[in-house]
Amino acid sequence: CVFDSTTTTCTNSLCVERCDRAQCEAPVEGNATVPITCLWDPDTEECFQEKICEPKAEANCTGICEWTALGCVQQPCVDKEGEQECVQDPAGCEWTPTGCEKACDGSDKAKCEKEPHCQWTTSSCGTGDMLCTRAPPACTSLSDKDSCEGAVPAVCQWDGAACTEDACGKYTETEKCCDEQPECFFDVSSAPAVCVTEPPTDDCDDKAPCECKKASECHWANGRCMAELYGSCPPTDYVVVIDGSDATKASFSRHPQGFYALTAQLRDWVDGVPLSAEKAGEGKASELSRAMIVQYSGTASAAKELTPKSSGTHGRLSGDEEELKTDLAWHSERFIGGKGMLEAALTKAAATLSSSTSDRRKAVIIVSAGEVLDLAALGAAQSALKDIAVFGIALRRGAASGPADEAAEASLRKLVSPAARFTNLEVDGVLAQMQSLCDPAAEWGRQLLAAPGPDLADRELPCIQYGDKTTCDSDMKCVWSEQGGACFDSPCVQMCDETECHDNTANNCTWNAEENGCERFPPPPETDCECADRTPNPVINQQECEAKAPTCAWDDASKTCTKDDCAVNNPGYLMCIAEEQICTDHDLGACASNYTCECPPPSVLDPTASYGEHLAKCLLNECEEQCQTCANGACEDQICTDPEPTLNMQGDWVCSCPPPYEGVAVADKAQCKIDECKEDCDHCGKDKCGPRQTCYDKNSTKMGDWECKCPPPLNKTVVAGAVDNCDWDECKHHDLCEAYGQECVDTDLTTTGNWACNCTPPSNGSAFGDAAWCTKDECVAQCSTCENGQCGDQECVDTNIDAESVGDWECRCVPPSIGDAKAAPANCKIPECEAFCDSCANGACGTQTCHDPNPSPNSTGDWYCQCPPPSTSINVTGKVEPCEYDECHDYEDVCFNHSQVCVDPDPTLASTGDWECRCIVPPANEAA
Repeated sequence: CVFDSTTTTCTNSLCVERCDRAQCEAPVEGNATVPITCLWDPDTEECFQEKICEPKAEANCTGICEWTALGCVQQPCVDKEGEQECVQDPAGCEWTPTGCEKACDGSDKAKCEKEPHCQWTTSSCGTGDMLCTRAPPACTSLSDKDSCEGAVPAVCQWDGAACTEDACGKYTETEKCCDEQPECFFDVSSAPAVCVTEPPTDDCDDKAPCECKKASECHWANGRCMAELYGSCPPTDYVVVIDGSDATKASFSRHPQGFYALTAQLRDWVDGVPLSAEKAGEGKASELSRAMIVQYSGTASAAKELTPKSSGTHGRLSGDEEELKTDLAWHSERFIGGKGMLEAALTKAAATLSSSTSDRRKAVIIVSAGEVLDLAALGAAQSALKDIAVFGIALRRGAASGPADEAAEASLRKLVSPAARFTNLEVDGVLAQMQSLCDPAAEWGRQLLAAPGPDLADRELPCIQYGDKTTCDSDMKCVWSEQGGACFDSPCVQMCDETECHDNTANNCTWNAEENGCERFPPPPETDCECADRTPNPVINQQECEAKAPTCAWDDASKTCTKDDCAVNNPGYLMCIAEEQICTDHDLGACASNYTCECPPPSVLDPTASYGEHLAKCLLNECEEQCQTCANGACEDQICTDPEPTLNMQGDWVCSCPPPYEGVAVADKAQCKIDECKEDCDHCGKDKCGPRQTCYDKNSTKMGDWECKCPPPLNKTVVAGAVDNCDWDECKHHDLCEAYGQECVDTDLTTTGNWACNCTPPSNGSAFGDAAWCTKDECVAQCSTCENGQCGDQECVDTNIDAESVGDWECRCVPPSIGDAKAAPANCKIPECEAFCDSCANGACGTQTCHDPNPSPNSTGDWYCQCPPPSTSINVTGKVEPCEYDECHDYEDVCFNHSQVCVDPDPTLASTGDWECRCIVPPANEAA
């Protein structure tokens, strides 16, 4: 047995199928990364597989093995043989130049750092997100060409001396990140896919009409240039229904996520398909197309459709490219995930197309990568789509279909009929398949044309689309090739200039003024009078022949209807009239052409050039007639030239003024002028006019009247090149200072940008080129030095020195005095009680009360503490004395009434309740 770490199941080894020793010991064909060796057990006569990983301890579990909760097992992916088997492995594998590897997990740091080829890093696209990406090659460390070009194709590049990295390589982290860089594209031609610099492209969309017609791969129609493959698109309303289930979350081919790769393909389709340019909701009739994108998914019990409701098309049909691209960007950011439930999206598609205009075909394209799970619920939506062409694309994950691909294909086929409207392809083939809707030779193109819609018989197609000579000849922009048996662009359409078009007589070209383009002449109509079997046609009678005049002429001598080469619309007439020449048929009735084209007088044939079998240019130099000698003709003393001296280019002669005068006029006398400043002032900045002066030529038809002027607003004229300085007092032209009541000063009158606004005294302040911020300290005027001004010995403070703020100055008392007054002297006080008694309650004064009879700064030291009643102490100024309180003063009568004496042992206010009555002790002799 072997353990499959991808499915976490135990399966039979390939070796058990080998039933004898010879078979067992034969080499096993398989992935070279994980060689399989079979061993023969002679005791049991069984063949078993040599275990590579299972017996190893954790320390030795390296290489293609990894340590898990189940022990040492073989890494997923490494045993997959070939890219197809690799990308379809459900473990999430990626094909690389070294074989199949586990894809880097985009959101799990632990899983990321477990893989040696992955790195956990900050996004290069400026989102700040952390993600797991394949570690980039260290291109600069590779020293030779072979190792450089073999590291990661297209990312590492050998420049002849060193290995460098493509500038776009760092954006390989996600396909979306790469696409967001204007100069980069996601290259899936290598494995794994990489972000590289996009090669230059020559898009048809950017070409002007003539350049478009010259490019064989482009087609001009409906006022725009488009790729030729889009030139046959019938006007159609497309609804593209895309799979937003979990099935498209996986990698497809070399794209990390199938859903984003699908939206990128549709973005390229929107970029090319001929859209009507109408915004969503306009509903205008048009010969071009509209589209809408709907995403489908859901849960096991309900289907879900997703379209933008507040941006782009707002979930409606639109012919505007930018609206549709906004929708696709919106979808790429809002991948739903979930199950393949189609009913809601298909119902949305049917409802949208039910209101489509009748001038377009209607088509629904369903793109699915997983099995459609709600087929039984689609009956109503399918009925609503019965008259609409429904196409289906089943996306494969690789070059061949795997089990999941086959399930998706089987369910989608049930929705698409006929079978020709279904296809199974890789995600990179979606663009080409969508483009085939425009090709009437492709199966999908034929199916779309067969669907109900307007008659397209008269529409203009690229020439290559016309399949027969008659249809090809009916389009004057095309020509039929008998040798190739196909219709091609006429060489005439590449002639972008009317003269160039007329000159191309070899291809029978003419200028279509209505379409402003060159095309070939229509072929001359076939007539019954033309030669048959190289002889005049004798069948037509005279009446029938004369009815076809002037193309046909009746020859009375031979009684036959003959051909006049110079008759209207016959070859000779058409050839000669192209150059305004006269056609003469020298042998009426002859089958062979015997006409010549001759120049009408006074023009003459060009003897040096030939333009076809019978036609040469007619030369006509108009200067000989119009200007004669130029000195006394229409040009007077001017010079006459005829740029195209031919008969069909009359009226293009030119009179031009002799140097140093300038001036030309077509078919008329020129107005000659001379700019003397160019001759005499050398642009005035370097020579006679001096620095910064400007030269003016007052009359360009006269000489010697030029003058130099100082640049505005100086308005000072320095006549005839006199050098003088242009003084410019900018203050005369700036009223900003005056508006703010300030004075303008220009510090340098010869240069600009040196003016300044100065504040008027006593305000202070200045600013170059702007109004100044003026400040004014009112204390300077009001209080002077404060000691001897209005404030006396107080301090002056201006609370806002802005010049516009007045009257806010204050006089403040100098500590320890306190007090202030606005715009007046303050009433200063010194709170001596606070300083010396600390509120008297708990400071030096204890329980006494502090009094300051005169708190003026001029009266200090007169504070005193007053004892509270019933103390009888006398207050001492500037000093704290204890408060005396002889309680006997209040309680003496109590003792006296009992013939006792009152005694207070501690007569202070701090000690109360300690008085006592004492008995009177008689003297000793009385006691006796």
